Amino acid sequence: MSKRNNHLQRQIWKYYGDKPFPKELEKLIQSVSDSYDNYEKEHKLLNRIMDLSSQELFDANAELRKRNDELDRFVYSTSHDLRAPLTSILGLLQLIELSKDSEDIDKYLGQIRTTTLQLDNFIQDIVNYTHNKKLDITYGEIDFKKLIEDCLDKLNFMSNSESIEKVIEIDGPVAFHSDIQRLNTLISNLISNSIKYCKPDSKDSFLKVRVTISPKEAVITIEDNGIGIDKVHIDKIYDMFYRASAKSKGSGIGLYIVKEIVEKLKGSISMSSELNMGTTFTLVLPNQGQFKTAGKQQEK
Repeated sequence: MSKRNNHLQRQIWKYYGDKPFPKELEKLIQSVSDSYDNYEKEHKLLNRIMDLSSQELFDANAELRKRNDELDRFVYSTSHDLRAPLTSILGLLQLIELSKDSEDIDKYLGQIRTTTLQLDNFIQDIVNYTHNKKLDITYGEIDFKKLIEDCLDKLNFMSNSESIEKVIEIDGPVAFHSDIQRLNTLISNLISNSIKYCKPDSKDSFLKVRVTISPKEAVITIEDNGIGIDKVHIDKIYDMFYRASAKSKGSGIGLYIVKEIVEKLKGSISMSSELNMGTTFTLVLPNQGQFKTAGKQQEK
C-alpha cells in the first residue's frame, strides 16, 4: 500500500479509528490521496509565485516612489538653480547700465562671465543626467590616455587648474570596451571636483588619475590632496542636489550622475576622504570586450 496523504489519513482515522479499512475502497482512497498530494504541491507553488510577485510589486513600487521623489526634487531645484544665476546676471547688467567707471564695468563683466559659466555647467549636468537616463549604452574601445587628456584640456579654464600638478598613469596590455560618452562624463565630473576643491593657496596641489586594465575590468582611481570631505557628509554625497555646505560651487547633481552612470555600466564606486588631506575615488567598471564594434551592440 502506497503512503497516504497526511491530511487524508487524519480524516480516515477520524471516522474509522482502529477499524479495518475496506479493501475494495483502497484503490479509490489512493487516487484521492494522490489528488491531495498534487493539490498541496500546486498550492505551495502558487504561494511561492504569489510571494515572488508581491516582492516584485513591492520593489517596483519602492523604485517608483524613489523616482517620483527624485523628479520632485529635480523640478524644484533646477527651476531655482536656473533662475538664481539669471537674476544675478540681470542685476549686474543693470549696474553696468548705471556705471560710468570702466574698471567697475570690467569687474561686472567678469562676474557675468563667471555666472554664465556656472549656468552653462549646470545645464550640461542636466543634459548628462537626461542622456544617462534615456539613451542606450553603446560600447566601443576606450583610449584612456586620450580620454583623460581631453577632459583635462576642457577643464583647464577652471580657477587654479594650471597650478595643480596632473599625473596620468595607464597600466594594462589589453583593450578596454565601454560606453565612451558615459565614461567621459564620469571622469570629467570627478576631475572637475578635484580641481574645484583644491587648496588654492597650496604650492604642491596634485591630481593623479590611475587606470589599471585587465580582461575583466578597469580600475580607475582619481586622487587629490585638496580640501577633502567631512565625515558627516560622506554618506550623502551621491544624493541628488546635495551640497556639503553653502560654499559648495557645484550644481549638486554631479556625483549623483556619477553614481547613476556607474550603476548603468554595472560597475562600482567607492570613496575615501579626510578633511584638509584630500579625496580618492575608485571606480571599477566591467570590460565589455565582447562588444568590439562601437555602435553595433547596444543595451538599455
